[in-house]
Amino acid sequence: MNWTLQFTDIPKNPDFPIIGRQEIAPGVKGPEQYFSLEQVIRVLSNITEMPESEPNLREEMIISPVLPEGTLLYSSHPNGNLEQIVFEIPQKSFDIRYKGEDEFFSLAFPRMIFMCELKGMGNQKLIDTMRIYAVENNKQPITLQTPLYDFPYPNVMKGSGTVCWGINERLLVDSLSEAKKALLLFFSAPFNEDHGVRTTLEINTFRKLLHELDDQPYSDDWLVPARKTLEQVLRETDY
Repeated sequence: MNWTLQFTDIPKNPDFPIIGRQEIAPGVKGPEQYFSLEQVIRVLSNITEMPESEPNLREEMIISPVLPEGTLLYSSHPNGNLEQIVFEIPQKSFDIRYKGEDEFFSLAFPRMIFMCELKGMGNQKLIDTMRIYAVENNKQPITLQTPLYDFPYPNVMKGSGTVCWGINERLLVDSLSEAKKALLLFFSAPFNEDHGVRTTLEINTFRKLLHELDDQPYSDDWLVPARKTLEQVLRETDY
C-alpha cells in the first residue's frame, strides 16, 4: 500500500495540515484525507519499529467498519465526525409513484453511483447529503476516472447530483452497513417534477416520460454527460 503525503504552507485545517492520498491501484489514487503531524509521526514510528513477524503484522492491522454491499469507496475525517461512502447500484427497474397517485410505474433506472455523507450524532450517524449520478452500463469496473452522467429523473439537482429531500427528515442509522436505507427512502418517496428531467429524448416533463418509458429497459443512449469524473465529484466541496 503506497501513500503520498503533502504539506502545504496554508492548510485548510491547521489541526490536520497533512494531505494524504492512497494509491488504490497503479496510477489510481483515492480521495484526499487529512492527518495531523502527530498521526503521521506515530504511523511512521510504528513502521520503523514493527517486527517482521507476520502474525504481529496481522494483529496490528486496522479493520474498517462493515460496509454496505456494492461499496466502491469509503473515507472519513480524522476526528471521526464525518464519513463518506460511495456505492454502485446496477441498472434495473424500480416501482415508483408519481406525486400523490396510488398507481405504481415500473421505471428503468440506469447504472448509478450513490454518494452518502454521514455525520456523527451521538451513537448514531445522520445521512445528511446524498448525491446520485449515472454511469454507463458497459460492464467496466468503476474507477476514479469513470465519466459520470446526470441522473435522468426528478428529485435530484442537475449539475451537483444532490438529492432534494424536501420535507422529509434526514435518516439516522446505527452503522455504515445501514447506509443503504437511504436508497429505500429515496425510491419509496413519490417522484414529482422538481428539478426536471434530463435525457436525450427531448421530453420535458416526468409525467410524459413515465408513459414513454414504462416497462422499457434503460438505454445508455438516453444519458446526458455531466462532464465530470468520479474523482472530480469527490473533490467538490460546494454542493
